[in-house]
Amino acid sequence: MKTIDMSARLDQLAVPRVQSNSCPCSEIASMKDELTQVKNAVAALEIEKCCLRRGIYKLKVVNTKMKSKLAELRQAVASIREPVSNNLGPSEAELDYDDIGKNFILVGGTRDPFSLYFEASIYDEEGIEHRSAYSYYCYKMAEYFGDKESMKKILGAYSNKRVRKIADRIAGFNAAIWEQVGPFELWTVSSAHMVDALLLIICACLGSAMTGASVLLLYGYMASSFQVKQSVWEAGQRLKFEQIGWIAKVLVCTGNAYIAVCERDKLFGTGWSKYRSEADKPVFWDGQNRGGKFLMGLRHKMNGTLEWFGEAEKLVWRLFCRNGFMSKRCVHWLPIILQEMWERHEELKKFIWCRIRKNPRVFVPRGGDHRSCTSYL
Repeated sequence: MKTIDMSARLDQLAVPRVQSNSCPCSEIASMKDELTQVKNAVAALEIEKCCLRRGIYKLKVVNTKMKSKLAELRQAVASIREPVSNNLGPSEAELDYDDIGKNFILVGGTRDPFSLYFEASIYDEEGIEHRSAYSYYCYKMAEYFGDKESMKKILGAYSNKRVRKIADRIAGFNAAIWEQVGPFELWTVSSAHMVDALLLIICACLGSAMTGASVLLLYGYMASSFQVKQSVWEAGQRLKFEQIGWIAKVLVCTGNAYIAVCERDKLFGTGWSKYRSEADKPVFWDGQNRGGKFLMGLRHKMNGTLEWFGEAEKLVWRLFCRNGFMSKRCVHWLPIILQEMWERHEELKKFIWCRIRKNPRVFVPRGGDHRSCTSYL
């Protein structure tokens, strides 16, 4: 019986069909090649992921070692310091961002009494009224650069937004002069200021022998002469806390909480606004937060000099705000003034001193009143 080779007979029919139309076999082969490439890419990503994990682990180890060395250095410096120096400033202001934990409040916005933009009338040393510390800041900026027309417009502005528009058009404004320069950044100032500083040093050296005290005084004069922006910012905030009693009391009653100013300005703030998710994560803060450190220092100074209505008010507020064990039932036993202060403190703590979410969740508290974060900001 004769055998028939079916493969030879079918190949003659199948090959022309494959050539005329796209062969499924070639498509499958191309798909396999693409799948192989995807698998190779995934394998490469896994390798990179492992490398990144190793790098992160090494960085964590190095960070831990650096922290331990820094702690040893701090202990050594603390042992060298005199005992009186412990009362010079708050210890929480010297904390690193990694050591803050959850005991911090976020300052910022027009509804925050600690913020520069909070609208509250203050009076400067000349008796001029300013609608906010920010208005005072911009007024002094215009005065520093000799723009009297902008000074008048700022005093007549009806909002902080209007003040900002006027401040952006100050005649003769020079950011290099206005921007604060730290003690270790003196060579970044303009050449004219550097020449003045060098001439001052030369004259001092030629006049008499430079002792250690004279060098420190000269260096302090040079550093302070470049701290224009920060000095004006601090002056406006200081006037507000000195002239408005309830804001100063709320500041003192925050206890030892770390104060972080949420501004994109990396000099005064943390570098992030309240609307960013990084605002309440200290690991992402890359600003110097000098504004928050100033507020913590001011709180430390006012702790013993602030005037209260009486010892009872002082005791109640410190027990509540520092320990936080006062319940709502105990509030009814307080005077009306203290009850209002307590409610204000609770609103600030719940709605203001936290990160602002663009789409806040609306909740219904007892009483059926619909409120959200937007009603306080």
